[in-house]
Amino acid sequence: YCLIHFYKSSMLGGTARSLGRLAARGERSLLTSSSAEAREALQHVDDRLDRNRDGSKRLDFAIVGPSDIETVNALLYATYYTQEPLTKHLGLCTGHNSIKDMDRMVESMVDKNLTLIAYDRQNNRPVGVAVNNSCHQSELDVTLEEELREMQDPRFHSYQAIHHQLRKENEHIFGEIGTTKMFSIKMIGISPEDRGQGVAKIG
Repeated sequence: YCLIHFYKSSMLGGTARSLGRLAARGERSLLTSSSAEAREALQHVDDRLDRNRDGSKRLDFAIVGPSDIETVNALLYATYYTQEPLTKHLGLCTGHNSIKDMDRMVESMVDKNLTLIAYDRQNNRPVGVAVNNSCHQSELDVTLEEELREMQDPRFHSYQAIHHQLRKENEHIFGEIGTTKMFSIKMIGISPEDRGQGVAKIG
């Protein structure tokens, strides 16, 4: 089992049981959240995920919150920011916590308690993270100028402008699906020593 399979099954209906919590290794439990997005997501998740993808690595999963932000950032800086094409092209990542504007965005997403961390069951070591978000159509009303005023690093402006344009060009999807809110897998980071082992494989 892997990060993507978990969200494909839980958010697309493959996991239909509404159990209200997700535990990993027994002692790791979900922080109680007041956010509507977290409560809604929890209606679709299993109480415990004990399956491994191919028998080579057994993983436990936990939905995490603000107290785990350091672990989330460590995994993202380990592989995501160094390999993501646009971030790499713009030279934004120069070391741990070097992309302050992105760090702030990640923190706001983790606060929603929608982010998932995979742990190696053998030693409880975090091996992967899926930073997820809820996207509301009303957020597209914010202008690019308003977004850029919140940015600290001028180098990040190009990144923000490109993503702003992409969101505007795809606004029609909300109407096609018939919703004003979507679930979004924003970023996936894998520990370097665990890459190539199916932790985040789609197929």
